[in-house]
Amino acid sequence: MFIAASLLSGLWALVHIFAGGAQVAAPLRAAPMDTVVRETALLVWHMTSFVLLFLTGLFAWAAVSGEVILAWAGLVLSGGLTAVGIGLQIGRRLPFAVLPQGWLFVPVTALAVVGVMR
Repeated sequence: MFIAASLLSGLWALVHIFAGGAQVAAPLRAAPMDTVVRETALLVWHMTSFVLLFLTGLFAWAAVSGEVILAWAGLVLSGGLTAVGIGLQIGRRLPFAVLPQGWLFVPVTALAVVGVMR
């Protein structure tokens, strides 16, 4: 389960970095907005890249080492990404096509839950 969670997290990291870079980061860099707002948004985008890669590593390390505490950390992180992503989408009444990211972590979180319960 942890290998599957790692692979899926890695896929989302790649989608974020490459597709998100083109769809979000590049337009942000060019956006005529307040410098603090633009640079903060870009900082958060880069921090998210790190978090997604870290999540991938947590699950991979848990799978290889058998250290379930690492998977628990990944579970908490992926569960938080799920809750915040879905909560924001629902709370702001945004369609799935505008803000699908939270839903992408439902299967990652489910894999982690199954893995830690074994």
